[in-house]
Amino acid sequence: MTQLYRVLNILGFENEESIIAGELDNENFRFVSVCVDSIDAFKRSITEFKPDLVITDYLHKNFDGITAITETKKTFPDTLFFILTETISEFEAIECIKAGVSNIINKDQISSILMIVQEAQKYQQARQEKRQVEEQLAREREILSISLASIGEAIVTMSLSGEIVLFNNAAQQITEYSKLEAVGKPAKEILRILDEKTNQILEDPISHLLEIDNTFDINTVHHRPVLLTKTNKKLLISGKITPIRVDQQTHAGYVLVFDDVTEKERLAAQSMLSSKMESIGQLAAGIAHEINTPIQYLGDNLHYVQHALETYIEVDQRQTQFLKSIASTNQKAKEVLDFRNSQRIDNLNNEIPAAIAESYEGLDRVRKIVLAIREFSHPSQKGKAYSDINKSVQTTVTISRNEWKYCADLETELDPNLPMVLCRIDELNQVLLNMIVNATHAIQEKQKETDKETGKIRIKTSLERDKVLIAITDTGCGIPDTIVNRIFDPFFTTKDVGKGTGQGLSLAYNIIVNHHHGAIHVSTEENIGTTFTIELPIANSEIEETRD
Repeated sequence: MTQLYRVLNILGFENEESIIAGELDNENFRFVSVCVDSIDAFKRSITEFKPDLVITDYLHKNFDGITAITETKKTFPDTLFFILTETISEFEAIECIKAGVSNIINKDQISSILMIVQEAQKYQQARQEKRQVEEQLAREREILSISLASIGEAIVTMSLSGEIVLFNNAAQQITEYSKLEAVGKPAKEILRILDEKTNQILEDPISHLLEIDNTFDINTVHHRPVLLTKTNKKLLISGKITPIRVDQQTHAGYVLVFDDVTEKERLAAQSMLSSKMESIGQLAAGIAHEINTPIQYLGDNLHYVQHALETYIEVDQRQTQFLKSIASTNQKAKEVLDFRNSQRIDNLNNEIPAAIAESYEGLDRVRKIVLAIREFSHPSQKGKAYSDINKSVQTTVTISRNEWKYCADLETELDPNLPMVLCRIDELNQVLLNMIVNATHAIQEKQKETDKETGKIRIKTSLERDKVLIAITDTGCGIPDTIVNRIFDPFFTTKDVGKGTGQGLSLAYNIIVNHHHGAIHVSTEENIGTTFTIELPIANSEIEETRD
């Protein structure tokens, strides 16, 4: 197939042009040539003629070849450009090549121009294909970049030496490091993974994550990854790290995909706890109802027995007085009195009422426990309601008595003038119960190391301006300074695996701070004790009536 080949000739020499035309105008090429002799004509021809090949003399009488090359490459970077010359220095040749000349032809070789053009075409085609591939790669790279930026999970690619190569938007948001700060830096400087036990930053986070069988999440209890952000915020992360394999034997680096699951797990834990509390509450309410009925029978019967006993004692006293008055003259009366004395009837008349009174006290305690169970387990309304904080404390103390009664004395100092507080009372009950149980455990822990002296738990309520304060103080083992700033972190626990979930104080903090816009403060001293102080606003119009 004949190819139309456009040549822009700025040689200005007709004999060379005819030779070139003769060489190129054959069965494969149809030669079309335009001659120009000025820079303006050259610029105009470049745009209008759109040549496949530009041929010029390096030393053209009106403008030099470098100028022609520069003007051509501005508009048509793929156009072939030949310099036809008789003499050219090595320096000049290098300058031409740098400017983009495809070939430099000596006028003695002009008869070989067809072969030179064909070779140049092959090179030009290869270069065009390369550029197309590069453009395609650039488009794909842009699509990949946009895709990575749009993905919600953090994606970090690292080299074998541990340097960060890729750092997407989600990774920047989670770690709080910018791409500029992260790329090129060692992963251990940006991905600061904490060791749960020592609270120290791991020297080799990649190896640590790989030890968790590539996939890591908060359910792998012994290897729960905690990420320390740029601002030292602690986050639970879940994800996967995978080697970038070159082949079956070698790999070029690692890609880490992860997400911040701190809030997700906190909500899941709270939902689970709420579900458990609801189930326990329903069970407790049912038990309380079942207990309440026989308690009423017992109360009624005790009241009947007490009333009947009072009548019996009065009758017995009168009979005894009568028998005593005739015993000196009546043997039968004397025998009855002797038998009465042998049975210790007077003692029974004193002991039985005392026993009934004690039964009343025990029954009253059971009634209070049943009432406390019913109040504690009563489901909360959807919104907040004004509630009696002192009553909440008393209810929780009653409910938790079996937990602390064997190791501690518990006393309360409740402000009788405390106002009602806008709150979710069932959530507050959970917080108070958790605080009392924690205080009990702290005392028990201390008693393991001491002479098991009875501990003390003190709960005090007070009013401070527009806030109600609840202070829970214990004489337990205290909290070490090294971990006191971590106790409210989700899933942090000092207890052995399986004995503590690390959810109690975290959920307490969330309930008080996030749900009620209050605060929790802690003051502690090792081997002396701890005080948790809860602050609750009495009422706040900005507090939403729905769960945050």
